[in-house]
Amino acid sequence: MNNRNHSRCQGVGELRLILYATYTMTILRKGILIGLGFILVGSAGLVSYNKWQKNKHVSLVSIGSQTYPIVVLGDSLAAGVGSSSTGTNFAGQILDKIRTKQSGATMYNLGLSGARIGDVRDGQVDQVAALKPQIIFLIIGTNDVIHSTGENSFSSDYDSVIQTLSKQGVPIVVCNIPDFSLTPIIPSSLQHLADHQTGVFNGIIDDVIKNNSLVREFDFYTLSKTLLTNSVLISADGFHPNDAGYAQLANSVWDYIQ
Repeated sequence: MNNRNHSRCQGVGELRLILYATYTMTILRKGILIGLGFILVGSAGLVSYNKWQKNKHVSLVSIGSQTYPIVVLGDSLAAGVGSSSTGTNFAGQILDKIRTKQSGATMYNLGLSGARIGDVRDGQVDQVAALKPQIIFLIIGTNDVIHSTGENSFSSDYDSVIQTLSKQGVPIVVCNIPDFSLTPIIPSSLQHLADHQTGVFNGIIDDVIKNNSLVREFDFYTLSKTLLTNSVLISADGFHPNDAGYAQLANSVWDYIQ
């Protein structure tokens, strides 16, 4: 077995164990003895997932030539794992688009592979104020689903992050959690469980940000239904987007904030 296949098999095994552990812990917390088969009804029947969109017609990026710092926070999707360079990940490509309107735009990418919402709260948001951003992008939550962050903890930490970022008084673009269950690395037996848990956490994100006028939510979950099912857009690790996948994400986000 070559190194790539060996690494991919290890990744599948780790995700399988983590997601089964997530399932077991969820059942134990609620005191319900149900089988995985009951999850097959899907997240649509179990979770009221409100994909509201706020002030979509208002452009978040004005035209100018002054210094225009941009900050990206989050996990491996923010950091750009799967891309071939910093210029072809999400941060690099959204920077290029913003520079068509703000020639003085600069990018500060604080994203870290493996990060959960607690890592953003403890290790990323405290760097933002000194950077004086004009717009902030947040991509976080996938690892919280995979590693079974408690729902109350996720809600509290997400709220803390949003409240801290809101002190900057600039637009915050939040990407909700993509449907990573559709990626090649996730076994079919776990797809419904992963999608269900993603719906639960996306519902929490909706609740946290719904009354914040500075926050605009991009529906990464819906985009992922096409992005993460197209092998042309997925990197060799079978989980993250490649350059073309990040281009689709950046194009969609850019269209959304115009």
